[in-house]
Amino acid sequence: MSTSAYRNFRGNPLPFDEQINVLFQFKNLSNETKQVLSKVYSTLAMCLVIASIGVFTAINIYRPNFFLTFLVNIGAVLFFIYTPKHETNKRFGILSVISFVTGISLSDMISFYIQVNPSIVLSAFLLTSGIFTSFSVFSLLNKGNNRMFLFLASTISSLGLGIFILSLYRLFGGRSESLDQLLMLGVLASSVLFVIYDTQMIVYRIEKNGNKDFIHHALVLFLDFVDLFRIILTTLAKKEQNRNDNKNKRR
Repeated sequence: MSTSAYRNFRGNPLPFDEQINVLFQFKNLSNETKQVLSKVYSTLAMCLVIASIGVFTAINIYRPNFFLTFLVNIGAVLFFIYTPKHETNKRFGILSVISFVTGISLSDMISFYIQVNPSIVLSAFLLTSGIFTSFSVFSLLNKGNNRMFLFLASTISSLGLGIFILSLYRLFGGRSESLDQLLMLGVLASSVLFVIYDTQMIVYRIEKNGNKDFIHHALVLFLDFVDLFRIILTTLAKKEQNRNDNKNKRR
């Protein structure tokens, strides 16, 4: 069969870049929802940049003490909650403070793992970005699937209960390598499910309740991203530690 005949048989397939454009058109979303979501993810990107600046500042310039960081974070969150939604510029400023302080709070963890292996931090960030993007797209493409929405809620609840029980068992002497791995896997799975659930909840609130508060939506997804990053970074560091321990044993 000739190449042209094969293309006709396949239905004249689109080039890869056009296939990607078609995939990300999200025809199941209204134009209004798309506009709000574009603001949400633009704001999320801004939060990640500011958090990165916070990490850099704390590691290389000045590291505030934990108590001061905690107070500023709590104060900023309360200020954000009680600031009227129409005061967009003020809420942007508060969100920037929350992002910056969150970066500072991550700095000790990141600094420690940089000393272990600098590539772990970059790998964790790239892996987090890939997972977050993939499951966000999956969630947006499956918008309106009420059965999946209910399944997510029940699964997250069950996972949370299971993690709580296993944590109690571990606390009272049931420590083991396999239990630690199971706990880590459960926490990672719950974080991924929260990304899907929160994304669908944001779309639901936009379309059903007319909630266009993109700043609050971005904050929710930012916290999801940070939690996922923490877990992935810890998991990669644990694997690196196990690898080093095995090398030392062989020697």
